[in-house]
Amino acid sequence: MGLLGLLGLLWGYWDYYGIIRIIMGLLGLSWDYWDYYE
Repeated sequence: MGLLGLLGLLWGYWDYYGIIRIIMGLLGLSWDYWDYYE
């Protein structure tokens, strides 16, 4: 895979959860609630 591939996966993971965080914020749910529910 290589280092760049691994960094790409990590970036994609955090970007994915970043999008979820934004959506949850728009829905009026706090990030703490989502983190607890997970």
